[in-house]
Amino acid sequence: MGVEIFFVISGYLISKSIFKELREKQSFSYSQFYGRRIRRIYPALIAMLLYSFYILCECSNSAQLKEASKSLIAACLMAVNIHMMHKEYVHDYSWNFVQILWTLGIEEQFYLFWPFFATQLWKLSMEKGLIIIGTAIFILY
Repeated sequence: MGVEIFFVISGYLISKSIFKELREKQSFSYSQFYGRRIRRIYPALIAMLLYSFYILCECSNSAQLKEASKSLIAACLMAVNIHMMHKEYVHDYSWNFVQILWTLGIEEQFYLFWPFFATQLWKLSMEKGLIIIGTAIFILY
């Protein structure tokens, strides 16, 4: 349940910042939005991945290192959830140290599409946009 709460709060805060920018500037900068996301997430992510990979190189065999390398690439691309889609979730993190990043993958993939969708809703006006959102949720649910 904690992950769902995180997604809701994160979505709310990002939506609030998108609509605030649209309200104040009457436009939205995708490059600034994604630049902020990259500057906020990637420094810590890369440091964690490099450190974890170093430890893994010291403590694992070649088969584990090969699988971990694939996971590392998926983590850098924010696609751990896709990488793990057909794998069994394993609680032994010693060989696959990026499993925990699946939530970050989902969040960042959502943010690839949400700003475009939100700006389109803004252009339609909030009243019409809410009708569209409600209809889409009803259809998808």
